[in-house]
Formats: sequence, C-alpha cells, structure tokens
Amino acid sequence: MNILETQRLILRDFETDDLDELYGLVYADPQVKSTWSAVTGTPEEIKKRFTTRYISPHSKFGLKAIVLKETGQLIGLMGFQIHQRAEGEAISYLLTREAPHRMVNYDPEFLEVELTYALGQAYWKKGYALEMGQAMIVYGFKILGISRIIQGVLNYNENSINLMRRLCFRIQQGLDGINMVGILDKGDVFPVAEPLDLKPKRIKPKVRR
Repeated sequence: MNILETQRLILRDFETDDLDELYGLVYADPQVKSTWSAVTGTPEEIKKRFTTRYISPHSKFGLKAIVLKETGQLIGLMGFQIHQRAEGEAISYLLTREAPHRMVNYDPEFLEVELTYALGQAYWKKGYALEMGQAMIVYGFKILGISRIIQGVLNYNENSINLMRRLCFRIQQGLDGINMVGILDKGDVFPVAEPLDLKPKRIKPKVRR
C-alpha cells in the first residue's frame, strides 16, 4: 500500500519480494550498514529478523520502502519507530547532556517517535532522503498526531547530521559520546520545498461563462 508520494518518490509497505533487494542495498554494503545497523548473522537470518522486527504492514508506523516513482525501483527505507521499553527505562543512544534522563514515550499523551532511514549508496547525494524526510515530517505532525520526532546518528555520519540540519532538527551531543541526537517538536518551523497535499481533493472542472 502506498503511504506517501513526493515529486520523485513513493513510500509504501514492504513486500516479501523486496527482502533480497533490500539486503543488497543496506546490509551487504558495509558502508551503508555501518551507519544504521549493528545486526549480524547470515543473509537469511537478517532478512527474517527484519521481517519480524521492523515490517508493520498496513500500519502507520514501522519501516517502509522508498521506491522511485518513475520506475518502481527500491532505493531504501524510512519510517517512524515507536520505542517500547519497560517503564522507566531509557534508550541510551538517545540520551543527551540536555536531557540525560529522557524516557521515550514516557507520556501517553505525548507521542515521540524516531525517524529511521537508510538508502543504498548509489542513491546518496541525490536529495532523496531530504525529499522524503520533509514529507514524513509533515505527515507525522499533521496526520499521525506525533508530538516529537527524534533521530540518533553516529557522530561521524556527516551525511545524516547534515540532513538533520536541513530538516531543522535541534542537534545535541549524545551522552554516550558517540551519537548525535536530533530533536524536532511539533510547532517548530522547518522548510518544505513545495506544498505537500496529504489528503486527496476532488478537483471541480472549470466552467466557462
């Protein structure tokens, strides 16, 4: 099912047929894998883990497939993750000096999610992550009722840190010393390249008088 469309991209649910291609894009390439996943195992084990842990078909949350609108080519993934931890438990890589005791989703009335993404290396530096990231932020705040979007990235991942800046995240040093944490609250001003219409409209034909 398609979830979002931008000028060049579609965000949709993953399908079983995507798994081999996804593995090649973001797990088999060491440079891509090193910046977003520490999981190990055989290709079949990794694909099975991804399916059971991350794919949430027909859900508004979870990781989704990014494909090129023109060709349908899978280029990566993006999605909102809701962290579910035991009561009072923090997520270490999202703690910062400014908020050393942050408990993600500690308040049921304050929906906080993590924006996660990974693109195949062949699709870096083409503006795809920025384009879909802008659409996701609008979708998250206006449609899903998200209160805060956070993102944790390794401090040497300059591409993702620059993307957070372009999406107007407030960037803080992670308490663990190896991560940078981006925070974007509902109501913060962030740039959108073009207006995003998230609800279909019926266009009335013009009547000549």
